[in-house]
Amino acid sequence: MLIYGKNKGAGAFFSNPFSSQNPHNRSPKNTTQFVKEFEGLTQHGNRMRLAAIINTFRSGKRLTSGEMGFLRKHAPDAYGEATRILRQREFMEKQMRSARTKQEVDTIRTVSLTAVAGRREISSGNAETRLAQVNHMANAYHEYSATECYRRKPADYADKARQKRGRRDRFEK
Repeated sequence: MLIYGKNKGAGAFFSNPFSSQNPHNRSPKNTTQFVKEFEGLTQHGNRMRLAAIINTFRSGKRLTSGEMGFLRKHAPDAYGEATRILRQREFMEKQMRSARTKQEVDTIRTVSLTAVAGRREISSGNAETRLAQVNHMANAYHEYSATECYRRKPADYADKARQKRGRRDRFEK
């Protein structure tokens, strides 16, 4: 019968797994410290992921539903700002889709950007929020201007009238 810790010549293989000298043994104090270290790592990871999500959003890109859920859970204030900016973006996109000419689309973009720039509150937080709003408005315009729907729109009302007359002339001949 082998007794742990008594056989000095056997080496570490036969050492007592419950001894305080065993690095794999966690006493309650060590376990608490381990849990705190692990929570610190996950909190650091969460902070890194949160920073990455916020930077992605500020650059004007849309967030996935998982990223929005992460924001809702870990940064409710940032989630509120993000949803407000996304509502503004969706409103602008809806207006651009309902515009009749490319000139109207450009006017909608200009008015939206002017509204963001015209606000009087200035602070570092507002500057970052404004930057995110401007980037989202610009990105929405860029995405919409790449669609076939935008390409089919006439440049202005005179062009629209010319297109209408051209269609009528073709049918009358």
